[in-house]
Order: sequence, then C-alpha cells, then structure tokens
Amino acid sequence: MAISPLPSPPSRNDDEATFVSKANAFLGALPTFQTEANALAADVTADAAAADASANDAADSASDAAGSASASAQSAFIAQGAANYQGDYEAGTFYAVGESVTYIGTEFIKKTSAPAGTTPVDGADWLGIVAGFVPTIEVFSTSGTWTKPAGCTLVYVEAVAGGGGGSNYTSGTDGAGGAGGEYVDYIFNADDLGDSEVVTNGAGGAGGASGSDTNGSQGGSTTFGAHLTAIGGRGGLNATGGTPGRVASVATSDTAVLEQILHSNAAPGGNNIRAGGATVNGGGGGGGARGTGGPSACHGDGGDGNNTASTKGGNGAAPGGGGGGSSNDGGGGDGGDGWCRVTCW
Repeated sequence: MAISPLPSPPSRNDDEATFVSKANAFLGALPTFQTEANALAADVTADAAAADASANDAADSASDAAGSASASAQSAFIAQGAANYQGDYEAGTFYAVGESVTYIGTEFIKKTSAPAGTTPVDGADWLGIVAGFVPTIEVFSTSGTWTKPAGCTLVYVEAVAGGGGGSNYTSGTDGAGGAGGEYVDYIFNADDLGDSEVVTNGAGGAGGASGSDTNGSQGGSTTFGAHLTAIGGRGGLNATGGTPGRVASVATSDTAVLEQILHSNAAPGGNNIRAGGATVNGGGGGGGARGTGGPSACHGDGGDGNNTASTKGGNGAAPGGGGGGSSNDGGGGDGGDGWCRVTCW
C-alpha cells in the first residue's frame, strides 16, 4: 500500500495569500495521510507478527529479524546483573556474586569504573577474572618448592633468615649472643616468576662448642629462587655480640620486583650483661651470657644467655632468633631456623 504524498507546507517567505493557500491544502491532506499511514502500520505490524512467529518456530530469532537482538541481549544481561551496578570494584576486596561480581556462564566479571546504574562497556568497565580463583597462602617452615597457582596475578614473598649462634666462653663474662636473622619482603608480578621456584630456608647457626672460647656460627640465608635473599645473623663473638647479616637497607636489581614493603634489619646479639636487640620483623638477638634474649614482634625471639657452669645458652626461637651466649663453658645457644611465606592473589 502506498501513502499519498503531502503537499508542500507553507514557508515564512510566502506572501500572505500563498501562505494561507498552502496551509489549507497541507492541513486538508493530513487526515488522508494519517489514514493511509495507520493502514500501512497495521499491515507492517501484521507482517512483523507473522515473521516473529515464523522466526520463533525456526530458531527463536524474531528479535534478530526485527533488528532488536542487541537490545534483547542487553536487557537480559542487565536483568541478570542489575545488582552489580552498586559502585566500583575495589581491588583486594572480596564480593559475592550479585554484588559487584557476576558469572556469565564462562567467567566471572567484575565492575571496575562505570558509574552506578550505567550499562557496562566490555573491556572498559568490566574485566574478566578467573572463575573460582581463591588467594593462597603457603608457609615454608622447611625448604621446599613453591608452585605458582593458575590465575595468580601478584605474589607477595616474605622471608626470615636463620639466626646466628651464641658464643661459648670458658670462664669470665664475655659470652655473647648471636644476631637474629634478617627479614625481607617483596611483591612480584606472577608472570615474572617461574611456574615453580625453589625455597631454601637458612638453618640457624650453631652455638660455640664448650671446651674452648668459641664464637657462634652465622645463620644461613633464606632464598626464594633467584629473586629474594634474606641474610643470616652473624654468630656471637666473645668480645662483642653478633651483628645482623646485613646492616644496610636491602636493595635488589631484580626487575620482577614491584615493591618492597617492610624490610627490617635483624637485631644484634648482646654481650656480657647486655640483652639481645629487639626488632619487629627480623629475628630477635640472642642475649649476652648474663642478659636476656631480645624479642621480635612478628617472628622468633632471641635465646637467653647463661652464666651457670656447664649450662648451654638458650636457643633462638624459629624463625630467625639468635642463640644466647654462655660464659661458663656450657656452650652457646643455637640460632633459630629460617622461614618463608608466599601469598598469591
């Protein structure tokens, strides 16, 4: 069915008589135009309904035939994830499905930046995250191998080295404690690490043996592959207490390192009546023969010194505590072994 064309509408440039004539002709033709347009619309609606029914029978694709598949899919998506438009996703925060994370059948997606209530733009406002990935924490109290979890993005490694052993002094007051093991931590991009990395926990240094004036041994280093090293505390010396294995701020040239958080030099050992040094993250220093072991807020305390005949100085606690000194031939205390913790998310 064809629609009769409307006559030319009046123009402001027409003279009065022409303007009135055109306006009357235009208005007079409108009822016919409306009738014909309504009839055409009815025909189109009927045709669309028939096409819709046919498409539903074929593949439920009437919306595609009418050019509305995109709108239908968008509506279904919004209905599924309407609750997701409740503010931006915050990294490190866990969300339940239906809050700021939804599952679309193949992967979880999270909202990142679009204002609440807006339609997300794939790749800009939403990003895919691995389905079912849960952050992992693995603690190595002994040496072992770390295996990178699938889907891991960042890796945070903390390490404490072995504490130094306390010294032995056969008689007098000079027995000295060993230093605590160093604490080092780094954040890595998971992609910059191997599929697995060897973790080596440094052993605590042995205390000086009885029978002679003997210094304690240095604790072993704790390593995470070739990417991180925490250095062991030095053993107690009879003239002075053990010093930390690294006295300057730790640095690294490893390009995989993103950030260093809390590196802490370990505490020194005490001498004679001095207590071992205190620390927050490294191992506490072992006490001098007449002193107490130093505390560590987060890791191993230093062992107490001992001045009783033939009595060994106190061992440092794991991880990383320095051994206590002995000044009456009991033997120096042993340092605490190292430790490593790997957190992935």
